[in-house]
Amino acid sequence: MAAMYRVGIVGLGRVASSIQEEVAGYAGRMLLPYSHTHAYAAVPQTRVCAVADVDPQKTAAYVEQWEPECGEIAVHSSYEDMLQREDLDIVSVCTHAPLHAPVTLAAAEAGVKAVFCEKAIATSLAEADKMVAACDERNVKLVINHTRRWDPYYETALALIADGRIGNVRTISAHFAGVLIHTGIHWLDVMLMFSQSPAAWVMGILAPGADVASDAGGTAYVGFHNGVMGFIDGQSGPVFEIDVIGTAGRLRLSSSEAEFFTFDSATRTMVKRPFPLVAYPRSGMQGAVEEILRCIEEDRPSRSDGRVGRAALELALAVYASHASNGARVHLPLSERDRVVLSR
Repeated sequence: MAAMYRVGIVGLGRVASSIQEEVAGYAGRMLLPYSHTHAYAAVPQTRVCAVADVDPQKTAAYVEQWEPECGEIAVHSSYEDMLQREDLDIVSVCTHAPLHAPVTLAAAEAGVKAVFCEKAIATSLAEADKMVAACDERNVKLVINHTRRWDPYYETALALIADGRIGNVRTISAHFAGVLIHTGIHWLDVMLMFSQSPAAWVMGILAPGADVASDAGGTAYVGFHNGVMGFIDGQSGPVFEIDVIGTAGRLRLSSSEAEFFTFDSATRTMVKRPFPLVAYPRSGMQGAVEEILRCIEEDRPSRSDGRVGRAALELALAVYASHASNGARVHLPLSERDRVVLSR
């Protein structure tokens, strides 16, 4: 019989459960399940058995919704109490970013097998360094929720890149509205994934009037070690997409579209091709939970482990470092590890 993994969730905001109802009515290819709880419910080997939140109304509403499906759920007003009293295998960290590090460190100290932490990994590189080190020391699988790492459409796009279907990648452009860390971190991580290379340098500026201690929009160029060039456009209004151009083709992905083009040398134009069919269209969140179990059972790191999460955060914080130097080029890894940028 397959092992049953006991799950505790810290923080009962949108991503813990209610975001599922929000996205269910969106147009396009929104794959469900979308929240942490819905993803655990879709994987038979996991069961949410404890939650922690400071708001008793949230915990009461959560228990009312989920106990009929999950069985008895223990309620705690603090993560410290939950970790002390419950025997948990996996902890989901669904709080705002300033609590990601302390909750993760406490969970690792408590002896859980895995921590599934929301993005961004932390508010500073120093925090991220501590999280990675603590989980390494205790062999805790630290997994950061960069959901597109498990999204079957992005997995397919990555396979097209790896197979040379668009030739050698030359440029990657990421477009989004809002802020670099809470929103943009999705695309910064995809940019790192599709470039297949660490970033070497960043030149960028924050949006006019930005508070340099808080999450803000911005624009930047990124140079990768393998020669790929990236452009981060964090001020693009309603556009939310990533565009990958290679020597023989192009990929363009958003929340609602996945497009594949190849270069026709006879007409010297890009010709749209059918995007390869996804045989198993399970959501990125379900894929994440399924991979967490494999990581525990096979004792291996996740495709979105703490180091991956730290690299995406470092890319965002490099824009802040460049902005502080009037847009000058800054090289990675960043030597300044204590810069704190507060995000949700």
